[in-house]
Amino acid sequence: MADIDSANTRIVRAFIEANARDGLKSAIAQYAAHDLVWWTPATGEIQGQIRQLAEIIHASYDENGLRFTIKRIVADGDVVVAEYEGLGTLKNGSVYNNHFLSLFVMREGKIREVREYHETAHASAIWGPIFADAAA
Repeated sequence: MADIDSANTRIVRAFIEANARDGLKSAIAQYAAHDLVWWTPATGEIQGQIRQLAEIIHASYDENGLRFTIKRIVADGDVVVAEYEGLGTLKNGSVYNNHFLSLFVMREGKIREVREYHETAHASAIWGPIFADAAA
């Protein structure tokens, strides 16, 4: 089990780093299964829409993008849990600084499912107007 844990932990770490470096859409393309399911308290379960939301999110950050600081990653077979902090400034001047605890379910070396827990009031205050404008 240690080898699987190590491989899955490396994939999740690489996914988080790619998200910060290249954006969520690119990280999903590199490390996630084609049928990725993403869940957050604010959105519930989403599947195909995560790629569209990822484009909006990536385009909303200033030239420095979103930076992540990984606090801890633990694994048990096909399940990896990561605790990390995200910090970035949006083009509209808002600062997004949130803390995440995400559960990743792996399958055949790809991320199949993400259950992302974060501070929802802060996320809604920052992203609510941006997503509303995108939907209009």
